[in-house]
Amino acid sequence: MELANIGKEFWDWLGTNSTQIGIIGLFVSGLWAFYLYHKKNETRSNDPASLFDLTTLEHYHKLIEEKAEWASEKTKLISMIEHFLLAIQKHDYPREQWEELFIKLADAFVEKPDIESFDVDEHVKALLKKAEQTFEAGHPEDADALLQQAELDHKKNAALLRAQRGYYQYLAANLPEAAHHFEEAANIIGTSDTDQAYTYLYNAADALYDHGLYKGMNDALVQSINLWEKALTFTPRSTNPTNWAGTQNNLGNALLNLGKRESGTQHLEDAITAYRLSLKEYTQERTPLDWAMTQNNLGNALLALGRHESGTQHLEDAVTAYRLSLKEYTQERTPLQWAATQNNYGYALATLAERKQNVNLFKKALDAYDLSLKERTQSRVPLAWAQTQENMGVTYTKMFHLSCERPYVDQAREKFEFAMEEYEKAGASYYVETLKNNMAILEQEAAQ
Repeated sequence: MELANIGKEFWDWLGTNSTQIGIIGLFVSGLWAFYLYHKKNETRSNDPASLFDLTTLEHYHKLIEEKAEWASEKTKLISMIEHFLLAIQKHDYPREQWEELFIKLADAFVEKPDIESFDVDEHVKALLKKAEQTFEAGHPEDADALLQQAELDHKKNAALLRAQRGYYQYLAANLPEAAHHFEEAANIIGTSDTDQAYTYLYNAADALYDHGLYKGMNDALVQSINLWEKALTFTPRSTNPTNWAGTQNNLGNALLNLGKRESGTQHLEDAITAYRLSLKEYTQERTPLDWAMTQNNLGNALLALGRHESGTQHLEDAVTAYRLSLKEYTQERTPLQWAATQNNYGYALATLAERKQNVNLFKKALDAYDLSLKERTQSRVPLAWAQTQENMGVTYTKMFHLSCERPYVDQAREKFEFAMEEYEKAGASYYVETLKNNMAILEQEAAQ
């Protein structure tokens, strides 16, 4: 999820620029190879960035090379790799979340505001440029100090400057502080500019949602829910139906992730309500991909609720929602979204199969997982590939429990081994522990 537009006179968050890389790309690649060669041969005992080995740096360099939408800022992004990784590491985000958060920071960097377009006096503009240069030189704290001083000196631009502080804190992976600045910017604006206030609240809620999601902090998710609900009051359905629908979807995401961590079902039920409200404006005819995204999210919420219950209605509704999503999330049009939804569809079918004790439904779940792996390949998205492999292993375990057919044990072991190899390679400790538990369940079943 990207940061929203902080104002028409400030920056365009939602636009993306794609350019083709030819000779320049080769030149930059050459510089990177030269840089890596010397990095191998220099002593860097006083450089904190030396904590990152060459394999890690090369991985993120390759990631930047492959993103066409980052081409316009490719050279600067390459120079920012270690700054971003150090920022993520500094704030203790789990290793398995680094790549996803790195992509979000890079997206925000590429879509950075055009300071020349700011409607502010030249003195403020000069301070903003200096802050930008200071940040890109690897000094986010100094950049924030400059903006803080500018904010105090120029009260009429306080909201804009406070939001800019939020922007740099976001890029520094200090998400709670970024949210604080964005919320303060919204408070400064108040109702004098509801569109601008909505944008600031959106950014604050988005930052807290990411923080709560990646670090497992429920209080951050609760705060994000409160901010999404507040943002809805600034963008009513009657005047801005698209923003309203998108905010309902985001509210649903926060409610869903909070609800999945709780023993009760209220937040899951609230998430389902939010997604269904979103679908009143995100229609298949008007916004097919947004409709498909929200149907998939609705399926996730229904599945989570169904797992709390003894019946099958919500599980069957989840299966229906995933099938609807796949009408627009096609392999040709959106291959990775299609694969993710196939994986979710398979998981819903497997859960329903276990509830109904139905081997044929288990086999349909495996078919969905197999389809998912056509795009969720090990080379392309290794962790997602491993998760689907683990899901297949769990399904084979449950099929063995139901049928007592020994070949299912061997198939489950094979899938678990595939997944474990990738989890350990990625240093994904949480996934490793979860998989160990599933492997123990398999061996317990096999020994009976």
